[in-house]
Amino acid sequence: MGKKIIKKRFEANNSINIVLRILLSSLIGVSVSLLLSIIFSYILSKSPEINDFITIYFIISVLSGAFVCGFTGYMLLRFRGIVSGLICSFPYLLIILSIMLIASDGILSVISLLLYLFIVFFSLIGGIVSSNMKRRK
Repeated sequence: MGKKIIKKRFEANNSINIVLRILLSSLIGVSVSLLLSIIFSYILSKSPEINDFITIYFIISVLSGAFVCGFTGYMLLRFRGIVSGLICSFPYLLIILSIMLIASDGILSVISLLLYLFIVFFSLIGGIVSSNMKRRK
């Protein structure tokens, strides 16, 4: 009887740790995305052609954050690269979606829907790259 309780408790703690690692990976990706957005907005404030590159820099920062999200997702979860990238991309996607909806007053466009597909793709690529890296001993 005692072994069953210990086993169930271990499984509950393990699932909580997995969820926390997924959220941590997503928050790291969002942090990278926000940091790149701040750097790009500083660069744009110093250049005269502000309106021409805003969208490009935003897409670069969001996709870089998605890559980092998938990359750290595999490092924290140790599942298969594709699975960890896919799992970690959804909370990241929800955070970015909510930020974009707040910034655009609740309006979604076709470009933003394509961006969501690319976010999942780049997160998958990050998980695959992380799983295929050689570990140094």
